[in-house]
Amino acid sequence: MRHVTVVDAIRRRSMLLAAVLAAVLALLPWLAEAQPITIGVHYPLTGPSSELGQGFQYGAQLALSEINAHGGVNGREMKLILVDDKSTPDGAVTAIQRLTVGSNVALVWGGSSSSPTVAVLPRLKAGPTPYYVGFASDPRVLEPFSRFVFSGASAPVAAVVAGVADFVAHTLKGSAVAILSCDQANCKIAGPMVRKALQDAGVAVAAEQSFHSGDTDFTGQINALKSARPDVIVLWGLPVDGGRLVGQMRRAGITAKIVGDTGVADQTVIDLAGPAAEGVYAMWVGGSQFIGDPTGPMAEWQGRFAKAFPNAPTGFPNQYSLRAYADAYVIAEALRRCGPNVTSETIATQLDTIRDFVGGKDATFTYAAAVGLPRSFSPTQHQGTTALAPVVVKDGRFQAVP
Repeated sequence: MRHVTVVDAIRRRSMLLAAVLAAVLALLPWLAEAQPITIGVHYPLTGPSSELGQGFQYGAQLALSEINAHGGVNGREMKLILVDDKSTPDGAVTAIQRLTVGSNVALVWGGSSSSPTVAVLPRLKAGPTPYYVGFASDPRVLEPFSRFVFSGASAPVAAVVAGVADFVAHTLKGSAVAILSCDQANCKIAGPMVRKALQDAGVAVAAEQSFHSGDTDFTGQINALKSARPDVIVLWGLPVDGGRLVGQMRRAGITAKIVGDTGVADQTVIDLAGPAAEGVYAMWVGGSQFIGDPTGPMAEWQGRFAKAFPNAPTGFPNQYSLRAYADAYVIAEALRRCGPNVTSETIATQLDTIRDFVGGKDATFTYAAAVGLPRSFSPTQHQGTTALAPVVVKDGRFQAVP
């Protein structure tokens, strides 16, 4: 009788343990889904490209706050781990080391300029963690092709060069053009490409000058430009560089038309140059409307930004806030398509399926402000944005060229 009681007790204990184990196993998928999806970010919070980094942070955080407020992605919150790359190649390498060693990041998101981005490409192109590049336009981002590297909110240098050259030659009818470019990686590559594109279009290049991003005195370059007497100046650089240069060139008496790349299409140029910015042209790749447009989705987005960040510094949001906001929804859509199986492999595979995606115009993220340009990828093409439009400063803000 005693033997039967012991056996029964063992059976009851075994059945209890089995029930507990079954309950735990049943909860495992739910527990996995409840864990945040972590995105690692390197961005320039300090250094000459800090405007990019600050703008990126505002835009990305606004989007993630909206997504998480609506239940996250498949029931999981999105979380950012932000590391300052200090606007330098060495800083970016250190940031990537911190993000990829011992951190369980699902994807690395680059919110920096070309030089820091190019420095980390050799490591990230090998995978397996997908690398989503927000702003860097250096062609080495996508050349040679890697299935793990995607370019989101940035138009490639070749496309911007072609747009600038065509605009200078055929719209402005430039005859003698000066090229003024910074020391960022994309600028160094763009300079020779601009020269060739202009010459192929029959436009003479009267002078070429370079400068260091972050400089505040451009007297030498400006004197050289004045001696060359160009009718058009092509300016390639960061927004803060553009704002300082435009103001100093106009104060020095240079009256040539100024055409900037996508970095010059930024409110900072107007803020720094003041009235001297009037009439400056640039190439816009930021969104479906120009930032500051008081109508439509842009007005709605501006209102959301003001509510979320009532104490944001002057000049924010900027185009980088806008571009990061749109890219955050692209990343969220890829994660959504992964379902419960969010891995490096599935994220890269699902990014490849995205076609003409704009958050706010899709069937899932209907609450987003539809301010982005369409993003498209494929297994053989990772340039997400191709649209480009010339804009001009008129009445103190960038507007479409008539």
